[in-house]
Amino acid sequence: MAEFRATSIAWRLCLARNAQLEGGVIAEEVRVRGRLIGPVRALRVRLQPGSHVEGCIYHKSLSVEQGAHFEGESHPTEDPLSFSLEGSVLAPKPRANNERREVKPHEPAKRFIRSLSESRSA
Repeated sequence: MAEFRATSIAWRLCLARNAQLEGGVIAEEVRVRGRLIGPVRALRVRLQPGSHVEGCIYHKSLSVEQGAHFEGESHPTEDPLSFSLEGSVLAPKPRANNERREVKPHEPAKRFIRSLSESRSA
């Protein structure tokens, strides 16, 4: 099994079935078949059967296929690739008035914990 601990910045990232990545991902397209632990910023994210993802996903399009496991938060946005190098590489881009949008404790987040069975029939 290939294991990596890093922030990955790529045009397209495909995490193979036997691979594990612990860290952030910034890419136009992300396909996960293995294990990913950390935040993701991508235009298109596809969690394929057998994948295990834990973390926040900032995306324009998110697909979770049967047999995939996702535990974390989904943040749909028109421009998920905008980010600031201030603090964390994956920090949200500051707003025009230089204030960051903070998620307040009373605001509900889109949080998922889901495993879809591969044996489900349509």
